[in-house]
Amino acid sequence: MSFLLLDDNLIFMVSLCLMLFIAIAEGLLTVIGIGIVGAIANLLPDFDLDTHEAHGETKGVASHFLSWLKVGQLPALVILVVVLTSFGVTGLLLQATLLSVVSFTLPSFIVWLPAFIISLPLIRTMNGLLGKIGFKDETEVINTNDLVGLVATITIGTAKKGSPAEARVTDRFQTTHYVLVEPDSDISVKRGESLLLVQKNGNQFIGIIPTHSSLSK
Repeated sequence: MSFLLLDDNLIFMVSLCLMLFIAIAEGLLTVIGIGIVGAIANLLPDFDLDTHEAHGETKGVASHFLSWLKVGQLPALVILVVVLTSFGVTGLLLQATLLSVVSFTLPSFIVWLPAFIISLPLIRTMNGLLGKIGFKDETEVINTNDLVGLVATITIGTAKKGSPAEARVTDRFQTTHYVLVEPDSDISVKRGESLLLVQKNGNQFIGIIPTHSSLSK
């Protein structure tokens, strides 16, 4: 217990405590029929994912990196829990290894970056397992290419051209998918608004404003 309370482990303990708080809050809110995903989505301000790259290279690297981490297969909150858990556990294991081998731990402002880098394969593995097991009904009922032609509703952020946001779309089997989508033109689509998915581009989709009221439902 004294090891966990070391000042050098503060950032990792905060990460794990935040993960536990989210899990407990989700359980309590689910009991009363709310769910933390929707509650947090309503509290979050709109934000852009645009990297403002100069030559388009940053966006390509970021897209490949997020695809490697299997981001987009799970709700954003689930990915946050995975990141917090992986980072916290990896950091504590790294500090424990240092304490065992060289008899001291490193300050958190030094060790957090190596811990995060080391945790990336674990984040990828956990995202993949949850995508295949825990969220199988939401991600593998149909091929994601078959989502083209369906209407997605923005759940977090504001979607702009070159700056995708998370959206929720329901397939023909009434199962839910969480995808990244951006409009095909210079418009802003806010949380709660809809886009008709017309093209899949890598691990995200391109959408247009639905032209018929029935499509936007």
